[in-house]
Amino acid sequence: MECLLTDDELEWVRLQPFLLQHGYKLRPRYHPSWKPSWKRPWNFYKYEAECEDSIPLRTYNVIDAVRIKDGVKVAIKRTIFEYDNIPLLQHLNSDEMRADPRNNAVPLLEVIPVPLSVPLSDEDSDPDHVMLLVMPRLAPQVFRGIEFLHDNGIAHRQVSDCCHSLYVILMEMFRDACMFNFMMDPTDVIPGGFHHSIQFYQPDGKTLIRVRDRCTVPSLKYYIIDFETAEYFPPNSLCTGLIGQEKAAPELSRTVPFDPYKLDIYQLGMLVHRLMEVIMLNANQ
Repeated sequence: MECLLTDDELEWVRLQPFLLQHGYKLRPRYHPSWKPSWKRPWNFYKYEAECEDSIPLRTYNVIDAVRIKDGVKVAIKRTIFEYDNIPLLQHLNSDEMRADPRNNAVPLLEVIPVPLSVPLSDEDSDPDHVMLLVMPRLAPQVFRGIEFLHDNGIAHRQVSDCCHSLYVILMEMFRDACMFNFMMDPTDVIPGGFHHSIQFYQPDGKTLIRVRDRCTVPSLKYYIIDFETAEYFPPNSLCTGLIGQEKAAPELSRTVPFDPYKLDIYQLGMLVHRLMEVIMLNANQ
């Protein structure tokens, strides 16, 4: 394999055989035997930019893949078990919790512990390193989702945080949602699919995506994401600290205990306020 990959991409190349054993196929660029297609003799007249395998990762710890058994497109996130609060996400994806229709926590397909025998960089060699797999009418769904979390003793605490990694890729073309910790399932909005690293193009990396008007998609689904700061709080318990993106929230204090659920409600209100600002701005253009 020619050295045309970044160090972060090389980590995925090292993991490719391991993921393949678990039933997940990465793009050719991340196969150990990969050779750039634009350097093949039969592609002599092709430019590098014309070839899909020239497209690098957009986010170092998230990669797209295909589940071999059914062809479902998934995203794989390399993460530290405790940092991303995976136990809480696993709980929200249990059969009991999924039975509640208000539960719109992002679906979790599988958590795959990475064995120490898989070579990783020094900073990623923690034994708690795992692979996290996730699949890709905002306001009502968000209200029900936050209500569901609160009814189960969970405060999200970052309701209006900026999206990162995979979630930006899924949301970036939909400006009314990219500011918040919510991810839209694009399956019916972009029926032809999109490329993980250049989201305005289809999976071939060359054809522009075809986007349906969301108002014509009755099954549109939004998911709550980013549970890093979410926490279980027993009834009537208080907390302190400045966790939360809305720093003007009256509850936030390092010293005065406050109700974490009220912080969620304040941030949810600011989310709606910003949505209305966007709607009014678009209406006046």
